[in-house]
This record gives sequence, structure tokens and C-alpha cells, in this order.
Amino acid sequence: MDSSWLYTMIEASATFVAITSGFLTTKVISIASERGGLKNNIKLLESEILESNEIIKEIEKEIYDINYRWASEDSYHIKNYIKSLLEIYFENYDDKPDIDIIITFLNEKSKYKDEMDIYMEDVLRDEYDEIWQQVLKEKEKKEEKKKQKSIFVLKTEPLTENTYAIFKIDSNHSEKKIQQERLSEIILRKEGEESLNKKREARLIIFKDRLSLFILPKFIWFGFGSLVFYAGVGVIFPLLASYNVDKWIKYAPLFMILFIMGLISNIGYLFIEIINSFKE
Repeated sequence: MDSSWLYTMIEASATFVAITSGFLTTKVISIASERGGLKNNIKLLESEILESNEIIKEIEKEIYDINYRWASEDSYHIKNYIKSLLEIYFENYDDKPDIDIIITFLNEKSKYKDEMDIYMEDVLRDEYDEIWQQVLKEKEKKEEKKKQKSIFVLKTEPLTENTYAIFKIDSNHSEKKIQQERLSEIILRKEGEESLNKKREARLIIFKDRLSLFILPKFIWFGFGSLVFYAGVGVIFPLLASYNVDKWIKYAPLFMILFIMGLISNIGYLFIEIINSFKE
């Protein structure tokens, strides 16, 4: 018996091995591409969220600056009230009271508690040293002092309504109206960025979940196994045997059985993948 049967087996096996190899290569490239796409989408969304957060921080700073400026403009009567309290306190004590004590008092027990907010508090904290220095200078000029026992004695005379009205009139109302309109626009911008960020974060969670659950197709390892097996029994072994046909001719039935097994496994894998590709 000549070696033509071996070459026929090798050619047939090589054809099927090439088909299966091409299919698996395409499959692996498709999987790698999908996985790479998920990673790129995740990086892009993380970059967009980071950039959006920076924009939101800038908007929040702009909102804070506008509100701080308004609080500073409206703090005149409260700062005068603090000065009057400090003058009373200073008649009995030499040390400077902590600003947090004063702010707590203004928030809880003073007539100005409705006007206190985080911006007013920051203004008072920033200007507290200046207010204290003014009290010290005024004390040096006074010849008579009133005696009071506590900073919480509220017998001081607040600013008159006329003084407060004058202060309000001196404010630039038209400019403040423009600033209010601008603030509304800024707040809308912030809300828009926050809304976009929520959508980005939702998409990011979806992509990360898909990536964490990403696994190779169920039967791909069977495909690799059948390919290696078929390449061995259908191409490599027959090719080696072709160099000494007389020695291996007695194993021809075994070669045929292995060839058929490899062929069936390859065709079976291709059939399974085709069926799965049409499943819903």
C-alpha cells in the first residue's frame, strides 16, 4: 500500500484545521475587540466624569463667590451688632471671645438668626479680627465704660431702622438684580452638569458590570481542544508517518479512526457555534 492515503488524510485534515483555525481566530479577535471597547468606554466615561466634576467645582466656587459678596454687602448691621456685643464683653474681660461662640449665639438666640447662613458665617469669620481691632480702638477713646457680666446680655442698642434703611438704599440694587439672574444661570449650568454626570455614572456602572461578567464563550475551549486534537491526528502524525509508510501501515485503521474522531469533533464544534449564533 502506497502513501497516497496519508497525503489525502493530511490534505483533508489541513483543510478542516484551516477552517476551524480561521473561525476561532475571528472569534477571539471579536472577543478581544469587544472587551477592548468596554475598557475604552470605561476610561472615556471616567475621564468625562472627572472633567465634569472639575467644572462643577468651578461653578460651585462661582456660586459661593457671588453669595459671599452678597453676604458681605448685607453684613453691615450684623457686624455692628457684634461690635456692640464685644464692647460689653470687653468691659469685663480682656481676652477675645471665640468667633464660633458668637456665630452660635447669632444662629440660635439673636434677632438676626434668619439672616445667618454659611456665607454670612464665612464673612463674619473672615472679618472678625478687623471688628475686634475696631472695638479696641473705640475702647481707647471712651472715657466711661458700662459694666456688663456676659456677652449674652442683650441691652445693647442695635442699629436704628433708619440706619439700616440707608444702608439698603446705598446698595446697588440694579447690579444685584443682574447678579441674581447670572446666579440663576450658573445654578442651571451646575444642575445640567450634575444631571449629565449621573447619566455617565449609570453608564459607567453598566460597562463595569459587563466587563466584570465578561467570560469566553461557553464552547470555545472545546473548539481549541478539537482543533489541537485534529491537527495532531490528522496532520502532524500522518505527516511524520509518511516518511516511513511501511512501518506505520499496520496502524492505518487507527489513523482512520482518529482522523474520523477529529473530523467529527471539528464539525461538531462548528455546528454548535452556528446553532448558538442564531439563538435569541
